[in-house]
Amino acid sequence: MAYCGIGGGDATAQKQWDQDLELYRQARAQGIQPEGTTRNKVVDALKASDAAGLAFGKDFKAAAPMPVEAEAV
Repeated sequence: MAYCGIGGGDATAQKQWDQDLELYRQARAQGIQPEGTTRNKVVDALKASDAAGLAFGKDFKAAAPMPVEAEAV
């Protein structure tokens, strides 16, 4: 019997998607707000939270690089 999910997906992709969403739910339960639901974004938010000791997305966001200003002559 073949698995046919929404849009004809396969069981492996569905399991991966379910695992990614579960990891996201666990992060949200800790007060962390990842910038997306993909595994990479959730793991990055978890690591940043652990390093800072604060909840990513709630207490702080990742800072963008500072713009390089032209040197005064």
